[in-house]
Amino acid sequence: MQVFKTFFKILDKQKHQFIIYISIFAVLLGILSNVGGDQRKEFQGSRVSVMVFDYDNSEKSKYLMEYIYSIHDKREVADDREEIQDYLYYQVLDYVVYIEEGYSETGELSNIKRPGSHSGSYVDGQIAAYQKAFDAYVATGHSLEEANEKAINSLDSEGLVSYKGKSAAKPKMYYYFTYMTYILIMLLMNVMAPIIMVFNRKEIKDKNSVAPMTTKSRSIQLIGASALLSIAVWVALIIVAAIMFKGQVFVGTNALNLVSSFVFLLLTVGLVCIISNFNLKAPTISMISNIIALGMAFLGGVFVPMEIFSDGILKIARFMPTYWQVKATESLYVDGGLDTFFRCVGIEALFAVAFIAIALVVAKVMKQRREG
Repeated sequence: MQVFKTFFKILDKQKHQFIIYISIFAVLLGILSNVGGDQRKEFQGSRVSVMVFDYDNSEKSKYLMEYIYSIHDKREVADDREEIQDYLYYQVLDYVVYIEEGYSETGELSNIKRPGSHSGSYVDGQIAAYQKAFDAYVATGHSLEEANEKAINSLDSEGLVSYKGKSAAKPKMYYYFTYMTYILIMLLMNVMAPIIMVFNRKEIKDKNSVAPMTTKSRSIQLIGASALLSIAVWVALIIVAAIMFKGQVFVGTNALNLVSSFVFLLLTVGLVCIISNFNLKAPTISMISNIIALGMAFLGGVFVPMEIFSDGILKIARFMPTYWQVKATESLYVDGGLDTFFRCVGIEALFAVAFIAIALVVAKVMKQRREG
C-alpha cells in the first residue's frame, strides 16, 4: 500500500488548497443565500389577482386551490370567457386557473393569462413547483394532507424566486447543486491533478519499475486513492447541503440531485485524469483549471442564466457537460420532468466515459513517447 499511503502524504501537504476552495464555496453560498433572500422578499410583495375554477373537486385539487389563494389575491369572476377577457384587458384580473376534471389522476391544468404581463409566467412557476413538491412527497408515502403541508413548507424554506418573470421558479437547492459543478472542477483539478502528476513523473516511474511492485498494483492503489479523495469531496459537499436544507436534500425528487452530482463527479475525475497525464507545474495547472472551470461555468449556465443565451451560444453550450448538469437540476424544479432529468444524466455519463477513454489513450501515447 506504499503508493496509497504516499498519495495521502502528498495530499496532507496540499491541505491549504482545500481550505482556500472550501472558503470560496462558503462565500458563494453566503452570496447565494443573500440574493435568494432578497429575491424572496421582492416577490413576496408580488401578489397578483387570480381566480381558480375547480372542476375536479377532489382533496388534491382543493389543496392546490388553497395554496394559490394563500400566495395571491382571489378575484371573483364568473366562468364566462368574454367577461374574463374584459377583466384581463382592464387589468382587474391577472391569471385564471382551470383545475380540470380528473386532475387528481392526471394533474391536468389549463389557464388564461393577461397578455404582455410577466405575472402569468410567475404564477406558472409557482404552481409547477408546488405540484412537483406535492407529488414527490406523495410518492414517498405521505398522505395528501402531509404532502400539502410539507410541499408548502419546503417551498417557503427554499425561497422560490422567478427570473425575469419567466417560468423559472428556482429554490436555493437548485443553485447549490448548480454551483457545486464549478467547485468540483476547481477542487479536484487543483488538488488531485498535481498529486497524480507526481506519480506520472519519469523519475518516479523509473524508481517504481525497479521496486518490488507490479504496475497493476501501483495503478490499483493510485485509482483507489483518487476515488477515495473524489468521493470524500463529494460527500463533504452533500453533508453541507444536508445541513443547509435540513435534510430535505434526501427527500423526494431532491434526492435525484445526488445522482446527477455523482455522475458529474465521475466526468470531472475523467477530466482530471486527462490533465494529469501531462507534466505541468502548479501555476500552469491553476491557470488551466480556471480556464476550464470558468469556461464551462459561464457557457454551461452555471453563472449566467441560459434564458439570456442566444441560439448560437446555446448550440455551443450543449458541448459543455455543465450544460447538461444544469438542465438536469432545472428539470427537477422548473420544467422537463424525470424523462428530461434522466436523459441529461445519461448524456453526462457519456461525457464521463469519453473523458476516461481519452485519458487512457493519452496515457498510452505518453508512455510510448517516454519509452521511445
